Amino acid sequence: MLRREQDRKSLYSFLYRLLKQYNLLHRYDVDDVINEAYGRALKQINNDQPIHNLLSWFKGAGKNIIREWDRSKKRELKLRDQCIANDTCKINNDAKLVSQNDFVNQVNQYTKNKMDSMIIYFRVIDELSWNQVCAQLIDYGLVSSMLSKQLENRIKQRYHRALKKLPKDMCF
Repeated sequence: MLRREQDRKSLYSFLYRLLKQYNLLHRYDVDDVINEAYGRALKQINNDQPIHNLLSWFKGAGKNIIREWDRSKKRELKLRDQCIANDTCKINNDAKLVSQNDFVNQVNQYTKNKMDSMIIYFRVIDELSWNQVCAQLIDYGLVSSMLSKQLENRIKQRYHRALKKLPKDMCF
């Protein structure tokens, strides 16, 4: 990857600053960004597209990834606010949906996949961490593998893809 220690430190500090600037440090860490950028770099290399300056490419890709995650976070918050603001969602004292099935069915109309709907429910309404989301999916029998970083990354990817399927003005 990056050969010089100075380049690694530069990349880490740059990505850390961006995560902090976009208020995403509580959700992601620098390694998450680098892993995602590494995957994108492999895709680009496999498509016979050269990367001439690895450090600047990783910084650019990292910035784009963080901006995508920020948009996703804002969309999450908008979904939660819309759900809480409308009386169509029955809310208890803990500000959580009384009927998980109603929410999942409503989101399922767009995602066409119960697991994607459950991931959105756990992340948006229950406000669970990625590790907790994975554990819940294992408990529900929707995922058969053991809890791992790889499973967590797969669930994150499914979540972001599922959010893209929802209409921008979705109101609960």
